[in-house]
Amino acid sequence: MAREREKIRAAFIDLGTNSVRWLAAELSSEGKTKMLGRGLAYPRLGEGLKEGGKLKPEAVERTFKELAGVLSEFKKLGVERTVCAATHSLRVAADRKDFVKEAKKKLGLEIEVLSGRREAETIFAGVFPPSFRPDREVILADVGGGSTEIIVARPGSAPDFFSLPLGCVALKDAYLLPGRPEKDSWQKMEEAAARVFEDQGVCLPPAGKTTGLGGTFTTLAAIGLRLKEYVPEKVDGHVITAGKVASIRHELERLRPEERGKTAGLSASRADIILPGIIIAQELMKRTRSDRVRISDRGLLFGLLAAAAGSFFRQQATSSERTGSGADRRRILRRGPERPRWRESRSRGAGSGTRSR
Repeated sequence: MAREREKIRAAFIDLGTNSVRWLAAELSSEGKTKMLGRGLAYPRLGEGLKEGGKLKPEAVERTFKELAGVLSEFKKLGVERTVCAATHSLRVAADRKDFVKEAKKKLGLEIEVLSGRREAETIFAGVFPPSFRPDREVILADVGGGSTEIIVARPGSAPDFFSLPLGCVALKDAYLLPGRPEKDSWQKMEEAAARVFEDQGVCLPPAGKTTGLGGTFTTLAAIGLRLKEYVPEKVDGHVITAGKVASIRHELERLRPEERGKTAGLSASRADIILPGIIIAQELMKRTRSDRVRISDRGLLFGLLAAAAGSFFRQQATSSERTGSGADRRRILRRGPERPRWRESRSRGAGSGTRSR
């Protein structure tokens, strides 16, 4: 009997409202992970998108172009399996099926659209190992372009998962309007963020520990550290206080829009959405009475990797013909892989509120 393969090169794509993130790794049947690469681009698929509306053709074109580049990179890295998960924009877009169909036709890429709960579960699995047992209230929050996922873990009980229709791109598109003074826009965003929490019935407990993920929080860390280039090892684990967040917001508000992208630690591609993101982060910190947040550079991609790490090899053991079924991708194994190197591309571009337990 032929010996089962011991290693496989796999890649994972997080297709979000604002960004396309990816990582590639060599996985072994012994549970070891060797990172091959990681990247980020900002095609902004969800630009101007409202729930039930259609994706903008130019946003779709930008996104397909970025995905084609990512797949080309995977080919160079010798990737054999690819898992692509889409989040808020494709959850709410009326033409999501068309997008998924075209991605398969043009790129040969299969995309799975995650529900809000699945997204939150996968984020949680990417940050904490399966053995994680909190000894106090722990809150995990990922502020995205179209939605914000929140997980509340308590001692002795299963986590609560929330997905709120509140994101930095959505706030920017709705309230940062031509001709309106920015100061008025910030106030309206604050009111809108508070209203989403109230309308969704989200009552968060005071957090013993709060962890922030996603572009808003990692950018806050990078700005606070004044990083000229993003260094994941410096960002991951960095603690930022509520006072520092307020200070960064104040400094950014003082700058003209065209000047913000020159701030150390802030990518020019995020300059127009960083303040809406900070407003969401501040609302979250206020509601959890958090005076500080620990930043994590992990999240959805690492959750996808953890889910696949075991399923690829279990799959080989049961059938040599099956290749990466949707059922395999849905298994969350919550193994904490090592951190990869980060590489950012310089390209530009722009659900449902659920509570589950």
